[in-house]
Amino acid sequence: MPQPITSLSLNDLPAFSSWPAILLGVKAFPVKHRTKDEVLREYDREKWGKVLELLKSQSDVEYADFLNRQGVDPEKHIAFSVGKELFSSPARCVFQSYEELLFDKLQPHAPKLLVELGSGLGDKLLNLAAKLKVKTALGGEFTSAGLECAKILSERKKQPATFWRFDYNDPATLDHVPPGALVYTSHSIEQIPILSEAFLEGLIARSPETVIHFEPSFGDHQESILLGLMRKRYTELNDYNRNLVELLYSFESKGKLQIVRHEKEIFGANPFNPTSVISWKPA
Repeated sequence: MPQPITSLSLNDLPAFSSWPAILLGVKAFPVKHRTKDEVLREYDREKWGKVLELLKSQSDVEYADFLNRQGVDPEKHIAFSVGKELFSSPARCVFQSYEELLFDKLQPHAPKLLVELGSGLGDKLLNLAAKLKVKTALGGEFTSAGLECAKILSERKKQPATFWRFDYNDPATLDHVPPGALVYTSHSIEQIPILSEAFLEGLIARSPETVIHFEPSFGDHQESILLGLMRKRYTELNDYNRNLVELLYSFESKGKLQIVRHEKEIFGANPFNPTSVISWKPA
């Protein structure tokens, strides 16, 4: 749990975000279509592109600088969620708590091979690899800017890692995943509106030790409560993934994999887009 924190009610959320007004139709918002070009615009040319400019211009970059370049004030209080409960805390504390969640869930596996699919800037993978003391770290990333940032950070942190271009819609790009690896994803499958069976088939074929998804799950959003309905609408408006968990359970029913754990909406750095944790093994 981030510190310091303040407890919030649902009525407090409009003071922290324009999303309640958007989700309730009070404020106009153009519905997103999460195409390849849209993902590249948001991440390759904007978020990751701005961080890349920073890394190229400065040799000493702090965590707060990363957040600033992505349009986040590190000290500004933002709303976040733990289950159905709402809180606020400085942005840097919230995002650091999310990284602690990743570490806490990965640590019991004591991985020697750690792979992140959709590794973004590579900063989370590099930090986790150092803390977990893994022998080999690999990151697959779709954007050119993300790959370049990751390689720069790997050199500066003196934390060896291999990065390659990965595309969820092209199972052939899974070839870099070594057998026996602990594979994880962190809010990257959310960028794929409908995940294909071919991706899961391809990942199973790589014989991972365990796969852990830290991802929002459309099916976990409860329609019996207002917050759950708002979360569903948030996913729809942003054209985020809507079939990950359902696809995993379908594969389990066919005897292709075994779901080990499914923890629903345990933490939301964005309370409308909370992280569920789903771990599985090939059958």
